[in-house]
Amino acid sequence: MIVPPTRSALYLVSMKYLSWRWIALATAVLLQACSTAPSRDDTEFVRNAPVFASAFESGSIGRIKPLDRQRTSWQLTLKNDNDDATLPASFRTWFYFDMGNLSPTRPVTLQISGFGSRYPVMPVYSYDQKTWQHFRDEETVWQDCDGYALLACKLTITKAFTSNHVWIARTFPYTTQDLTAFLASIAGSPHLQREILGVTPVYQRPIELLTINDPDAKIEGVGGIEKKYIWIHARTHPGETGPSYVLEGLIPRLLADDDLGRSLRSRYIFKIVPMHNPDGVIAGNYRTTPASINLEENWTFEPDGSDAKGTSTPPPLENQALLRRGILPVLQVGGQFELALNMHSSNAKVDMPAFFLPHFGDDAFEFGDAGQRLWQKQQHFIALTASRYDDRIGTENEDGGTRFLSSAFPETWWWRSQQDKVTAMTLETTYGRGGFDHWVTQADLRQLGVAIAQAIDALGTSNAACAFMTGPVRPGCADAATVPSEARSFPIAD
Repeated sequence: MIVPPTRSALYLVSMKYLSWRWIALATAVLLQACSTAPSRDDTEFVRNAPVFASAFESGSIGRIKPLDRQRTSWQLTLKNDNDDATLPASFRTWFYFDMGNLSPTRPVTLQISGFGSRYPVMPVYSYDQKTWQHFRDEETVWQDCDGYALLACKLTITKAFTSNHVWIARTFPYTTQDLTAFLASIAGSPHLQREILGVTPVYQRPIELLTINDPDAKIEGVGGIEKKYIWIHARTHPGETGPSYVLEGLIPRLLADDDLGRSLRSRYIFKIVPMHNPDGVIAGNYRTTPASINLEENWTFEPDGSDAKGTSTPPPLENQALLRRGILPVLQVGGQFELALNMHSSNAKVDMPAFFLPHFGDDAFEFGDAGQRLWQKQQHFIALTASRYDDRIGTENEDGGTRFLSSAFPETWWWRSQQDKVTAMTLETTYGRGGFDHWVTQADLRQLGVAIAQAIDALGTSNAACAFMTGPVRPGCADAATVPSEARSFPIAD
């Protein structure tokens, strides 16, 4: 006969069973805690790990995570302008960050991914945010970046830095503070006038216009001829910093008290906007404003400067400032622009030099007489620049065609408003070797600015229409300067 256990006996058995369960569970938790708690070595690794930051002007980097326990290898992912995932992938190319807590005895490996450009660029680094240098070829490795599939594309940098603090960027940064310092360096020139075209909508920064002129300088031997104007603007795309260094080479030559400077000021009045998109520069964007607007494609104006018909929103304030307060006041009083340069940088192949984007072509039947004349004038200026820059200037293709007419670029407005009277086109610097035996430097870019000054001066002493004529010599053309051969043509870049 089996006697059922009493309630007291069941209680004792169950308590004994639960006690052993709790003891086992507590032991497991304790062992897990011991296995995951940081060891003395791990604490030391964390204490000696680099410290990353990008909370400064033009700074930008996305996710950062360690790839090893020692914290010597790191994965960094680029971020979109304004963290806006709706923007095209090609806009995602800029990075600029700093690292602290470094030691020369601990090399660091950085694996950077998320690129929107398929062409390699040699990044730069600085220990003081003033003097920049490229990494050496042996310190960098690009992998899986050919073609258009960029998901696997990554750049690996391995280097032992000689300072405990370093800044790293995709290319030479150029901030609003850098512009302020440059403008201070030329502030004493009697030929320079500064004015504010407008104030940016987010950071309330001035959009400056520089006017360079010498009212007393006249064309030697010629009286009663009004000077023509040269228009230049740069940094529409904030991460395209090359043009700022080009202007640092160009502007001092325009102001110089020498033969070149005096000759240029005797023929032209220069109107230069050195930084079109200060808000984007401050935000650390590559291509847009803080509102994710690509200013380059939003010149939505009628030829007279009014808002384009059929558009639901007005043009961006930055574009209104340039056109309505910089360009139109000259035209409205009868002034004439000779040349309008829109300065950018291109994500081009490593060996592609700086290049211009001409429009139309040499076929009068296809492009019309005015279109052909514009193309000839553009080719003339391109060749003049190339001949003064050791032929390190090209064009995007054989002819620019009419593609720009279906967009709202600055050159689109210039054509619709001024036709072939203004030689308006884009200059693109590049990030690679650009025809040199080294990666393009700030000094190379400044020298391009000098070449442009020399080309403008040569343009002022020759006649493009005469130089390109195909019929009998026209009156006044006998002494026209010989036009250099056309610049080389290269495959289309991004």
